Amino acid sequence: MIRQTMAAHSSSHPAQELSESSQNDAQSESMSSYTPTERRNILTGAIVLMIFATGGLAMYISDYNQAVHMDSFQDSSSHKHSSRRQIRRQTFALVSDIDDDTYPDIADILRPMHPDYLVLGGDINYAGDPPYIGVSSNFPAYAENKNIIFAFGNHDFESGIDAYANFFEISPGMSYGGIEVESKYYYTRITGEVQWFVLCSQGYYCGDDEKGMKEGGQQAAWLDRVLAESRANTDIKFRFVVNHWSPLSTLGYCCDGDCDYRLHWFPFVENGVDAIFSGHDHAYQRLSVPKSSDGEVSVNGHDYTLNGWEGLTMVVTGTGKNNPGRAEGSCSDHTGFSSYNKYDEDDDARGVIIATLSQYANGDALEFLYIATDGRVLDMFSVLNTGHLQNTWNHGEPVEP
Repeated sequence: MIRQTMAAHSSSHPAQELSESSQNDAQSESMSSYTPTERRNILTGAIVLMIFATGGLAMYISDYNQAVHMDSFQDSSSHKHSSRRQIRRQTFALVSDIDDDTYPDIADILRPMHPDYLVLGGDINYAGDPPYIGVSSNFPAYAENKNIIFAFGNHDFESGIDAYANFFEISPGMSYGGIEVESKYYYTRITGEVQWFVLCSQGYYCGDDEKGMKEGGQQAAWLDRVLAESRANTDIKFRFVVNHWSPLSTLGYCCDGDCDYRLHWFPFVENGVDAIFSGHDHAYQRLSVPKSSDGEVSVNGHDYTLNGWEGLTMVVTGTGKNNPGRAEGSCSDHTGFSSYNKYDEDDDARGVIIATLSQYANGDALEFLYIATDGRVLDMFSVLNTGHLQNTWNHGEPVEP
């Protein structure tokens, strides 16, 4: 496995300079009330905000991949565009599969960054008592104001759909962000220029087998309809799917032949979806299907057919577990798609993704960072929308078998 860490590489790196100056800051009265973990994460937040605010992202990318820079990129006509940032529109965080004892570490990272909302991809309640106590105790403002986008996972199933629906206050017929909710298990929500489509693909956990994400089923018909409505809405610039079970990875479940094939038949790309975020595996991985794909992929000898996934990005966000424990089930044998970064061991597999939507002179960009709970930035990627180009800008070279 190639492990690429975007940490300081030289004595002159801004991150190291900030780290050195922070030693003095930590002794000051204003910082004395914070624990070492909180001071570390405040520093991490300052570094990330500095990157976002000053356009210094290119510096990190040049460390990460010399061939890629965010200070310019090309549209389909090969015309270069200036990418000077004009305004930050929103910030959000993504994580799933959160243990009770990992919640405080995630909260420590998020506290100095002040994301506008959270995206929790399932298994966020391991039979807690009361249900979802980890969310309400560690993210109280988000829970109270309902600034959480949430998916239903197999461990959430242990407490029942009613506990889930009651906590998040979602039920069929209600208006959720101006859009009528059809099911407790799946829904859509608009946050500014971003629209989220939350699925519950596995019928056993989603009411019954007929309510999963099957071709010709109720959930599929709903998704087809709301995506068509979304494409007609010119205010929507980005569309993301959240589903607890991962449709593709080189992590434990897929390596055992249990990729979530229930999503494979749906043509996400032609319906305007930019990426799928999932959990279930207790690790981080970023993958993409090439635009030239014929749809045939394999993982560890298990074959699958993807219908209309050309150019799609997938990210596994199951980074909230205190005992990842699935690295031994990972594999490297795969064909038909690219794996950019995979973190499935110990501290590398625990963290949170922070995403910031910013406006540039030529369009919009969503920039994602994966930050481990010890403050290291381990991965970054962007999704761009210039009006001419809607594409994932993958920082780093694919790690091929």
